[in-house]
Amino acid sequence: MKRLILFCCIFSIVSACTVLKPQTLSDDRLHVINYTDKKIYAIFSTNAPDTSIVINNDEIITFPVSQGNNQYYPRCITLSKKDSWQYLIAEKGNDFPIHIFIFDADVIENVGWNEIVKKQLILKRIDITFAELNNKKWDVIYQN
Repeated sequence: MKRLILFCCIFSIVSACTVLKPQTLSDDRLHVINYTDKKIYAIFSTNAPDTSIVINNDEIITFPVSQGNNQYYPRCITLSKKDSWQYLIAEKGNDFPIHIFIFDADVIENVGWNEIVKKQLILKRIDITFAELNNKKWDVIYQN
């Protein structure tokens, strides 16, 4: 009888506990640092081996991010991923490349997105692996 009461107490305590889900925070360790005199935007893609600009990807935060969104360094762009980069690294491996597309701010601000994609109006595409990003402390330099 005591065991039954103890079992019921333990069961009610365990079943009343809420299971905590891990928070879905963005991982914002990837930075593009602009060493030019132009204002830029950047976006990343994890669609390798496809190297085209893709906007209907869950990895991308909708559209390119403007220079100056980093609170500590105005020439920096922080590119956030919706969840942790570690999940993608674990799935794809350290040698998996990501593509970072750099755009002139004037183009992004004055040309429609469909035309930008169609005409590939990018300043530069940087292909970099996770291993290379780790070596560079997740800072990607853009310069002429």
